[in-house]
Amino acid sequence: MVREKIVLKVTELLCPPTGIPTGGKQSRKGNKYPDVENIDLRGHVQGKHTYALDAVYETDKGEELCRFGVLDVDQKDSQGLSVAKDMREYLNNNGLNALISFSGNKGYHVTVFSEPVPKEVMGAALKKVRSRFAFKGEIIPGDAHRCKPAPCLHQAAGNMSYYFQDEPYSEVFGLDRLPEGFYDSQLEILEQVKPTPANVMVVFVSTECSKEHQGNLEDMVPNFSKAKDKLTPCMKALVEGGGAASLETWDKNSLVLASYCNSRGLDKDQTLEIGKKLVRNSENGPVETSKNTQERLDHYKSIQNTPSVTDKDFNCAFMLKGRKELRFSCNRCAVRPKGIKLNQVSKKQDLQENTLLLEHTLALDLITYILNHGVPIENILPDIMPMATYTDSRFIKHKIRCNVLRVFIKAIYDGVTSEIALARWIDKDLAENGISSYFGDDLQSSEIAYGLEAELRNKYLDNFKALRDKEPVSEDRCVFHGK
Repeated sequence: MVREKIVLKVTELLCPPTGIPTGGKQSRKGNKYPDVENIDLRGHVQGKHTYALDAVYETDKGEELCRFGVLDVDQKDSQGLSVAKDMREYLNNNGLNALISFSGNKGYHVTVFSEPVPKEVMGAALKKVRSRFAFKGEIIPGDAHRCKPAPCLHQAAGNMSYYFQDEPYSEVFGLDRLPEGFYDSQLEILEQVKPTPANVMVVFVSTECSKEHQGNLEDMVPNFSKAKDKLTPCMKALVEGGGAASLETWDKNSLVLASYCNSRGLDKDQTLEIGKKLVRNSENGPVETSKNTQERLDHYKSIQNTPSVTDKDFNCAFMLKGRKELRFSCNRCAVRPKGIKLNQVSKKQDLQENTLLLEHTLALDLITYILNHGVPIENILPDIMPMATYTDSRFIKHKIRCNVLRVFIKAIYDGVTSEIALARWIDKDLAENGISSYFGDDLQSSEIAYGLEAELRNKYLDNFKALRDKEPVSEDRCVFHGK
């Protein structure tokens, strides 16, 4: 029954929406994967056969999409494990959901799970990670196009490939020496995984860190000398909420809190008191786990003196993934480091100060690329598009913020590809929603001049035409490649 659930989860995370994967079957002699017509995932999980799945699948419209990508680290030593962990942490801190697995032979796989995205997006995400971390190995899709998903048997080496959270098993093993509860642990790890939203993938490959902070995690370490309260806003929200599902497993929630308490300099009693409160609140909390109350508390106690807690400073990047779910505001944090950048917005937008935005130039490149190449980017939220500036002497405020790029994204999703189609779309939208939705909150309804609809429509059409006529974004500088 457990293995059947693993098969269903692997299908859900890695296979095309039809559930019918393509790929090759591994031979017992030599690491070759000749094509096969029917892939038996049940037999794959049970160790009877081993298959490598294609990372790219084609839709009935000829679109090439991905639901997963792999950074294949061909280093079985401690250095290989270390770089795999660092890459997973970097991905998780940027909102991308990833797991590490032992390959069953000579290295580790860092697998990124995503909603369906064009292969260019997945490839660009993997290239961006590789550019930051030195390792021996391949990226899939890219250098190769197939990878075998864990858990399974590496039929050439005879060892099991498996997912792990903190540390791999101390010894390799085959089907005849499976550790107790092996498949249960694999299912628990997989059940915590959710596909990364497509818009998060696009934001990741479309934006670059500022040069002075790029790759410098020290800029994300809070200055606790300025602390006024025992708990910062993020940690208070974590404890009171009983954890955050966006931080994935219970163990990871527990580790984040323990790391904070250690770096904050709290004593043993204070640390335990806070941990007990998290455990109590987690009874009906958002984090799914098979651990009962006592086991959750035991885990929290057991990690207090581990190197991952004592040897590492707490980093604000640990909590960025949970910001939307926990609804805390970094603006009100006394120890906020310089690496935390926030958008300046009005109070009406409440906690949306944490919304990710594309840089204006990159947003233009993204829309130009879609218009020129017809790439079906799915689930990009219009809110990641920055506001534009609109100038008109008839307004009390001569410069106001305009939603032009967000309107373009909404229209494109509705099938708009030409100026004529956009004109009809705007006319219908203005009739249904009014003109105020085309501007930012800093424009009052009393400031909207009579007859603005026609002028607004014409300006939007001119901008749309300019983007359509713009020189197509090359593959070298396309936002999908993070350039």
